[in-house]
Amino acid sequence: MYRLVFLVLLSLSGPLACASAPLNGSPPIASTATQVTFSGFSPLASTPVEIEASSTKNAGWTQIASTLSSAQATTFWDGTKMYAFSVKATVPANQWAQDSCTTSETFIRMRFSPAFFLPTFDHESISGVAPVDCLRARQLAGDGFFTAVDACNSPDSPVARVRAHADHTTGTYVGDLTIDDAGDVAAHGCLQAVQGDLTIAGPWTLDVAMPVLQSVSGDLSVDYPRQPNETYPEVRAAQLPALTTVGADLILTSAHPGGGSQIVSMPYGMNALTTIGGDIDINVETFNTSASGFASLTHHGGDLSIVTGTGDTSGFFGALLSVDGDVYLDLGHTLVTIMGSLQAVGGDFTLADGNPTPGVLDALASVGGDFTLGTVAFNGPPAQLFFPALANVTGRVTLDTTNLDVVNLGATPMQAGALTLTTNSGIDDLGPGDVQVIGGGSIEFINNSNLCLSTINAFLAGQLGWTGGSVISGNDDGC
Repeated sequence: MYRLVFLVLLSLSGPLACASAPLNGSPPIASTATQVTFSGFSPLASTPVEIEASSTKNAGWTQIASTLSSAQATTFWDGTKMYAFSVKATVPANQWAQDSCTTSETFIRMRFSPAFFLPTFDHESISGVAPVDCLRARQLAGDGFFTAVDACNSPDSPVARVRAHADHTTGTYVGDLTIDDAGDVAAHGCLQAVQGDLTIAGPWTLDVAMPVLQSVSGDLSVDYPRQPNETYPEVRAAQLPALTTVGADLILTSAHPGGGSQIVSMPYGMNALTTIGGDIDINVETFNTSASGFASLTHHGGDLSIVTGTGDTSGFFGALLSVDGDVYLDLGHTLVTIMGSLQAVGGDFTLADGNPTPGVLDALASVGGDFTLGTVAFNGPPAQLFFPALANVTGRVTLDTTNLDVVNLGATPMQAGALTLTTNSGIDDLGPGDVQVIGGGSIEFINNSNLCLSTINAFLAGQLGWTGGSVISGNDDGC
């Protein structure tokens, strides 16, 4: 009777003992059939300890094992005597639930009487510190054993989550598939392949995770709806971390939901993707987008189009070295090192709009088609060289309504198949060392209000390999 009163008093002031294994959130064990070691300390000698398990955290508990605490005491640093126990047991199959496509989970707790459960500890991957290190630190701080356990135990105590490797993948879906509600996610979230088109749609509150999907033979279309009426809205997540192959087009969209300006973070992920059989089309309606993703895509055989207001794009398509088709960029805000590794474009390259800063497309060396800059406002010191590696454009270089004062683009000199400067009010200087036109393509200067006719004529005279004609109209004829 006295012992019972003493235990009740202890339970009101702090933990009675502790469970040392398993730790909450430990790495998965080999399988659901693997034996689990249950160990810890009871405050009573030679007393039964019951092990319970459940497939859910808060209900459905079933006893799966029991053992006796030791008759021999273990004395801790403050003189507290506890009695160790340890037992191995297999958690029954009906006490496991699917946790992910590759793991199952169960929840365990340990008790030494109907009313008293042993505190559990988090694995260091969750808490950031191993339980033994936490207890040692509390000891050095002057805490007693019970106070230390109380400070170091898990927020989920007395429950510990145990995971096991398990195969819940569901193979290949044949046909076109649309995922736009929670039921679709539950039914198809563990697919490994889609033989057809895959469309991910639905509201911004529906996060979609397909962690083992490796291939889509047709188009992959992902819509990223976002929270309305928020400056920094939440965006629906679509997690495809294992996807390596899209057989046709990759189409990513995010329409503005209304309700004012939005600054949008778009972590596309898809960082295992290496092959896209068709084109890439990305369209985000906003004035400022922070974008990242596609860390493994080094080559793209089709066209690439990105239309969005862009802010921090550090690392976006950071591994992409070459595009065989056209590249079209309409980027309405400051660019930061977008496509920092891109060296070659086989088709046309167009930067229709944007505010490039130093570091944008610094590795681009050759364009097989035309190179066009639209209403682009370059950010940087007057002498800043943009596209510093660009040495060869097979087609036409067009500067249309840029904010350039001088043609500080490309290597020195940049070779091109033709040249057009139109409506660049800031350009007042141009020399043959800036651009050399090779072959019979035309050279056109139209409506560049501060570019003197004498400068144009000197430029034309310095084109040593050029055999084409010129069009000169609307420039500054009075200087």
